[in-house]
Amino acid sequence: MKKKTLLRTTTCLVLILAVILISACSAVTKTTQTSTSTITSANITTATTLAPVVMAVTTPAPVVVAVTTPAPVVMAVTTPAPVVMTVTTPAPVVVAVTTPAPVVMTVTTPAPVVMAVTTQTPTITPTPVQLSIDSPMTAQQVHAFLQSDPSVVIIDTRATDEYTGVVAAGASVGHIPGAYSVPDDGNAAAHLNRFPDKTLPYICYCDTAACAHAGNVATIMILAGYTNVTYMSGGIALWTAQGYSLVTGDVTP
Repeated sequence: MKKKTLLRTTTCLVLILAVILISACSAVTKTTQTSTSTITSANITTATTLAPVVMAVTTPAPVVVAVTTPAPVVMAVTTPAPVVMTVTTPAPVVVAVTTPAPVVMTVTTPAPVVMAVTTQTPTITPTPVQLSIDSPMTAQQVHAFLQSDPSVVIIDTRATDEYTGVVAAGASVGHIPGAYSVPDDGNAAAHLNRFPDKTLPYICYCDTAACAHAGNVATIMILAGYTNVTYMSGGIALWTAQGYSLVTGDVTP
């Protein structure tokens, strides 16, 4: 009788221990699943866990991550959008972020932190602009074009003394910064060997809207095979009227 009672008691204890072990395993499994995240579309993640956190995020959308854990944290985020990340843990933290957008990151831990942030600058290729003598450009357009495309060649078609700033009264003093001097003096074609690339954008200008030199030189260039040529309407007078600067000095080689 005593043996049967002891056997029953032992069996009950074994069953109770089995239940406890199964419950513990289930809890560990749940914790591990919660603490490990691989996200391909979602962009907001909040994790509070006792287990280590391993997170890989690849998404075109903004990423907001908040993690609180006493265990180590490893994160890798790749996105073209902004990243906001907050990590609180007493354990080591390893974070890698690749994005061209702003990154705001707060890490609170007494342990070592390894962090690599690559904020790649996007390569911007200027859209090619096809110039035409039938569509002259305003001073504002020329100024913006010069700022955005370093390949633009600007040509001053006035007399050399007007270009350098040694001029008669009433003429604009100096030339647009970076401009080349190709005077419309009947010998303009001889100066074109300075410009071997006939596909670059060329913009000619002279003194005022009444001045024909810019149109004349632009026409000579087109006849010589240049394919991307126009002139600035209104001349250098409208350039200075917009508040844009001029420089004086020798002819650009």
